[in-house]
Amino acid sequence: MNEKKNKLVYYAQDFGALIALALLIIGISIVSPEFRTVDNFFSLLRQSSINGLIAFGMTFVILTDAIDLSVGSVLALSTALCAGMITAGVPVGLAMLLSLVIGALLGLVSGLLVTKGRLQPELMGQTAIEVAKKLLAGETVEKSIPVEVELITK
Repeated sequence: MNEKKNKLVYYAQDFGALIALALLIIGISIVSPEFRTVDNFFSLLRQSSINGLIAFGMTFVILTDAIDLSVGSVLALSTALCAGMITAGVPVGLAMLLSLVIGALLGLVSGLLVTKGRLQPELMGQTAIEVAKKLLAGETVEKSIPVEVELITK
């Protein structure tokens, strides 16, 4: 009996999150048939893809025995800059490329200051968060930047 209990605890620890996700999907599918549509599935994939890409990059940072908490702030800054450029008339592809370059440059500066400048990763991460927040506050002034969907889907 004790062995069965240990096995159940083992499976709950290893597969608990997956089981909870499956139950959540089943429950939402029953309550809302629109949830089961292909369009919704692709919408969920699009919305979560950025988190997957960030997690992929963070894996390498964590493998080097460091941590960088500034990724979210740099992402927010790059996204706001991209939206601002699009609404200012910059072509969508160019705006996306420029915002990607800006985010990469911020990450490069942060990484160089940690590796070559011998700054603590946590301190540099917190500094980068504050810099990105200040730049973001200047860009958005606590307002949303409306971008017409037609500009992006063309």
